[in-house]
Amino acid sequence: METRDDKLSLTFGLYVLATATYSQGKFDAAFHHARRSYQEREALGDRWFAAYALIVMGDVMRAAEDYERAQEYYQASYDIKQQVNDMGGMAFAVNCLAHRLAAR
Repeated sequence: METRDDKLSLTFGLYVLATATYSQGKFDAAFHHARRSYQEREALGDRWFAAYALIVMGDVMRAAEDYERAQEYYQASYDIKQQVNDMGGMAFAVNCLAHRLAAR
């Protein structure tokens, strides 16, 4: 993907890697892939997609029991989704915030 300079495919692939490695319990790798996906999408001006990478970053922090950072990532995702008027994305982020609060 990187050899063709196809940033959209690269960032989507990184997001998929992030979710897959998170599901396998490989939290450091998941965070790395999600953060890179987020940064690349932000650089492309695609905040809508970048917000989903923030969710994975929050999930990793929640799994690490760093609830404060998890909340920051989830809230940042919600804020982006609100700015772009994505009701489904806002609901998803609120659900993650609720899970974070339940994990206290």
